[in-house]
Amino acid sequence: NGALKSFVNFVHTHFKVYDMVFRRFIASQMKPATIVKTRLTVKIGEYVKAFEFVSKILEPGFAKVLPINVVNLDVFENGSIVKIVEHRIWKGSLYSLYKQGDVIKLMKERNIGKPSTYAKILSSILNHGYVIESKNKYLVPTSLGIKVYEYLTTNYDFLVSEETTRKLEKIMDEIEKGKVKYAEVLRELSEVLNRAYIEERSVEKAKAIET
Repeated sequence: NGALKSFVNFVHTHFKVYDMVFRRFIASQMKPATIVKTRLTVKIGEYVKAFEFVSKILEPGFAKVLPINVVNLDVFENGSIVKIVEHRIWKGSLYSLYKQGDVIKLMKERNIGKPSTYAKILSSILNHGYVIESKNKYLVPTSLGIKVYEYLTTNYDFLVSEETTRKLEKIMDEIEKGKVKYAEVLRELSEVLNRAYIEERSVEKAKAIET
C-alpha cells in the first residue's frame, strides 16, 4: 500500500535524530538569518567575564526550521547593578582534558602525524598506560605517563619537541620518495641519540659525586 517496512524497530531517539538531520539539511538550503547580538560584561570584584547572546532576530531565514535561542537582555542597562541570588564555588583542574577527537584536531593544526597514524598514536599511549579514558571519553594522564613525560622533556627535550617530530616526518616522506637514503638518516639519528645518552650519563655521574 505504498508503506515502507523496516527491519528495525524505531524508537523515539531514532525519530529525534532524523528530525535533527532533516532540519539541518533544510536550513542549509534557506536564506541566512539576520540577528542582533548583545555583549554582556559582568564584573565581580577583580573578576571580569564577557558573554555574548542573540538578543533579537530581524529576519528569521533558516531559523524558521532551526530555532535560534533568543535571550531578553532589556532588563540590563549600562552600569546596572544586579543582586547575586546564588553562587557556587568548585575546584577544578588548571588544564583542560581532551578527548581523542580533540587530540587528533590538535595534531592536524600543529602538523604532527598523518591521518594514517593518528589512531595508532592514540592506541599506543593508551596501551602503554600513559593515559586512561574516562567514562566521559576524556583522556586522563596516569602517574606513569606524567613521569615519562617529565623524564623525556627534562633529559631529551630537543628530541621530543614538536619541531623535531615535524622534521622527522618530513625526512620520512623524502625517504619514501627516494630523495634521501634511509641508511644516512639512521646513522645521523644514531649519532644524535648516542651523544644525548653520553651527556645524560655524565650529568648523572656528576650528581652522584656531589651527593
